[in-house]
Amino acid sequence: LESGIQRITDANRTCNLIIGLGDGEEGMVNGIEYSGYVAVPYNDETLLPENDTWHPKIDDVVYNAMDWDCPGYNQVMSEQLS
Repeated sequence: LESGIQRITDANRTCNLIIGLGDGEEGMVNGIEYSGYVAVPYNDETLLPENDTWHPKIDDVVYNAMDWDCPGYNQVMSEQLS
């Protein structure tokens, strides 16, 4: 997982995405805020984007619904995952 995150961080990034990167042996998944300017990994404890109202943290779950800033979709998904 760490080597995958490092590879993404070091890459020549040219588009804006939300990426999920996981390791089946470790049982871990990170999301990555990915753009030409940043590559920020996050997990269930550092979930992004930060918003307790429509994107609450859920233990052992990393999720994004539809896109980065979609309050309606993220709120519904968080309710279904809880």
